[in-house]
Amino acid sequence: MDFTVRKKLGKCRRGVLKLENRQIQTPGCSLYTRGGAVPHLTRDVLHTVADLPAIVHLTLESTVDQPGAETITKCSCNRITEFLGLEEYVSYLSIKDPFQDIREGYNEEKCVSVWTPGGRKKVDVNLFLTFLQTFKPNIAECLCDTIPASKQTDKRIRKSVDRTLKFLDKCIEEMESKSLSSCNLFGVIEGSNSEKERIRSASETSKRSVAGFVLEGFSSSECEWNHLLQRTVEAIPDNKPRLIHGLGSPEEVVIAVDCGIDLFDSSYPFSELCYIFLNCFTYPCQVAEHGCALNLNWSRKRFKAELSYSPPAQEPLEQKRKIQDDNLKNSSNGTDNDKGTLYTINLNETGFSSDFNPVVSGCTCYCCTNHTRAYIHHLLVTKEMLATVLLMVHNLQQYFQFFAKIRLSIEEDNFEQFKGNVLTGYPL
Repeated sequence: MDFTVRKKLGKCRRGVLKLENRQIQTPGCSLYTRGGAVPHLTRDVLHTVADLPAIVHLTLESTVDQPGAETITKCSCNRITEFLGLEEYVSYLSIKDPFQDIREGYNEEKCVSVWTPGGRKKVDVNLFLTFLQTFKPNIAECLCDTIPASKQTDKRIRKSVDRTLKFLDKCIEEMESKSLSSCNLFGVIEGSNSEKERIRSASETSKRSVAGFVLEGFSSSECEWNHLLQRTVEAIPDNKPRLIHGLGSPEEVVIAVDCGIDLFDSSYPFSELCYIFLNCFTYPCQVAEHGCALNLNWSRKRFKAELSYSPPAQEPLEQKRKIQDDNLKNSSNGTDNDKGTLYTINLNETGFSSDFNPVVSGCTCYCCTNHTRAYIHHLLVTKEMLATVLLMVHNLQQYFQFFAKIRLSIEEDNFEQFKGNVLTGYPL
């Protein structure tokens, strides 16, 4: 694996990660999967999305039982990506699903816990290396004792850092003896909200033979998280890639890029989409599953439905607009999920039932070029599965093109202006 920084603007950087004759452009994101599949999308539908990343994100949490090591061993596939039909991608295996909440109190001195549909499963170093030998990911996150970004005691934070370093030392030692040199191991930086422990974790991990770094346990809900991230990155060498979990909104991404982060996961496009169809899930797949569409081209204002037809004579346009405004006002009195979030359009709102515009004007995705807001609203109201399929296609393309714009802004020396536009809501 070879990582090259081609350009720097302050601390943000434009680079390329070369691995097995494939190139990963940075800043960028991975293609998020659950159980080895992109949620809601078949392979042929996925390939309609523009600017697909070159790296696919697999999680041990969602693959440890199914397909599992035994299935991959029995099949004739050389690695898990062949079994999943994702062989054209560079594969990255993380321990936890960044989309799931961090459960406290279940990690132990010699193993970490992952949560599968069948319940809790303990993974120690030997079992972890067995999965690496079977799955053969190109990049793997080392075992780590990840804890939430807040409400942790100093003692627990120190223990998290110490355990993670012990896991790293053991994995490096065992990987050398088991001929796993083809797998690029990324060291994990822990420390919760403690600047002292973050810097210690970063400094100690940098001394080990790792191919890159994964920053775990960050949350934008924590005050001054950007300062903590900046101080942590300062303790990491410049010649290796930096990947972060837990940050994904447009505002979070540009701030993290400005701190020097290279790679992100792409779980955010799912972050508004499941109480509608999958109420049984305790933690919903969120943007698409909440019935929301990303709009990363325009301002952060809350979107309203538009009238794109001529009302009957007995129903003046002003009256119709008043009715729609009343509907939007009534819908905004619901939960936070009903209101939509920054850079999202909540197509559940009743005002969109008569909006015959594309979901996002100017978007070239399959959803926007073939369907209207009113049609997506209809699918959501009738609880048709096609709604999440179309919204996933749209949201992924918007998100991947957002990263392309970030890279372009760095190349053209105007990233600061781009970041300001994202944070203040001006057109991108």
